[in-house]
Amino acid sequence: MKTFSRFLTEADTGDATKTEMAIVYSYNKIKNPKASEEDILKMGKMDKKKWAGVAKNIRDVGRKTAEEMGNDGGSSLIHAGSSSAKTHYLGGSDTTSKADLYSSDKGQFRYSLKAGGGAQLMSAKSGEAVGVFNYGLKHFLQNNKKSVVDGLDGAIGILKDEMGAAARSKLFVEVGKAKENFGDWYILKSHRHDDIEVELNKLSKFDTQHYLEIDKKGIYTVREIQSDDWYIHMKAELQILNIVPGNATKAKEKLFKFPSKDLMKKLVKNKIKASDVKNNDFTQIKPFLKKHLSSYYKEFQELGNAKIGDVEVSQRNLKNATPADLSKTNLRKQIIDVIQISVEAQTWKEELVKFFSNNEELKKWVVYEAASGYGKFIGEASPKSSYTKGSGDSDNAVANKLLVFSPTGGVAANKDVFDWSMKNGNLINDMDISFKGSGTSKYIKFGIPTKDENTKAISILDNIIDNEYIRLEAEIYHLSQLDEGFMDFVKGTFNKAKDFASAAADKLKELVAKFYESVIKTFIEFVKKWIAKGFDFFMDIMGLKVDGNVSMSDATF
Repeated sequence: MKTFSRFLTEADTGDATKTEMAIVYSYNKIKNPKASEEDILKMGKMDKKKWAGVAKNIRDVGRKTAEEMGNDGGSSLIHAGSSSAKTHYLGGSDTTSKADLYSSDKGQFRYSLKAGGGAQLMSAKSGEAVGVFNYGLKHFLQNNKKSVVDGLDGAIGILKDEMGAAARSKLFVEVGKAKENFGDWYILKSHRHDDIEVELNKLSKFDTQHYLEIDKKGIYTVREIQSDDWYIHMKAELQILNIVPGNATKAKEKLFKFPSKDLMKKLVKNKIKASDVKNNDFTQIKPFLKKHLSSYYKEFQELGNAKIGDVEVSQRNLKNATPADLSKTNLRKQIIDVIQISVEAQTWKEELVKFFSNNEELKKWVVYEAASGYGKFIGEASPKSSYTKGSGDSDNAVANKLLVFSPTGGVAANKDVFDWSMKNGNLINDMDISFKGSGTSKYIKFGIPTKDENTKAISILDNIIDNEYIRLEAEIYHLSQLDEGFMDFVKGTFNKAKDFASAAADKLKELVAKFYESVIKTFIEFVKKWIAKGFDFFMDIMGLKVDGNVSMSDATF
């Protein structure tokens, strides 16, 4: 169940470093147009061989970005590269500079570079996360007379102990693929279908063939449930528990609400105002909770109908694996372990969000520490301002500016880190606590995203594709589940078998064509609505910007 956004973001992580180099080189070339390539590289402390590996398209992005920076890099820029700064996080070992490029002028501009389109402010293991939290707390206590409310010990316990205990050193299954494997099995093959049927039979006062869908204007529309709609409901159950990717809050909206038979009589053209609907006018089947998972784990482990093989085990992880490590029994146990940790991670996130909701001011200082690395590299509490002192390795590792560049080049935003952090404490609310790692080593990541205002259209398209893909996957699955008697008939002659194979291929093409048609039609309907709200609204939601000068005689863009 790979989402559209996942395809978009799977890129070479080395491109980030190359983009940093391209900006530094272009900026220094603008400041020193007569300097040679060798001198420019020396000025930016960059390696000639690494620079040779930077592609033209990335150099163009760097050039366009540097051109729009003006004098905001000072006399010249230096690429941070590998840092020799010392970390003051007791449980952390990462010494990567928060500043990706910095001015040669003492105490001036130290830029944390972020790509427009969404980026992580931080992505840390347990020890690193504790360090960010501890110094965020120190900054808060130094600059505020208020004390932290109850819950501090619990928050630290999650970050330090529970997240730390979730680390695994010999996990052969890939986390994402393991969750995908279990999700596919749950939606298509598990006994959840039977459990739902039992629940539906208990709802005699309600019309379980229809569901309520509410729009932004507060109007309920009653729609007939199609057989494959249940796959969206079941995926939403998994998203709520953090078993498959998705927003848990939005997923709750996808769970079916069944109208009462009395409500169905009140409908006008299958619609009714939400204000006219009472709580007893609809119902839902019992929520699927983490305590219900145990029976599914048992089925997944014992029945043997879950696919195990190359899709779950990365080729690079096979070098030191024994046959016992790769047995179906062991791999299924590991998949279940991944699911359990992922479910617990959702609980940790909810508890941390609750803690931070009672400490709004603390949020700002945690974001500041995550963005700047002030406590990490300076080792003391911060004043109410960005860091501009010093010029050593540790000093230059602290970011005091946030530079967001457009994917095609150009400055999308240039912010003071301190000012930006004090306005964006709510980024904590969107924290990402998930299982990740490389090779056979996996750990719980604590991530804070940067806010991206231009992803609305992509998010909507991603959601459309995701829902339609579930339906496509279900159709293909059912196409493969052929009746044994029919198969005996097909096997009767070679020609009939050939005819059947051709028919199956045609059916598959039909299903794929239907998938793309549904995606395009649905997205076009959204586009029509956006255009109807005006040009500016449409451009904003699509993440587009027009710069231009207009006169009576001509217009330039």
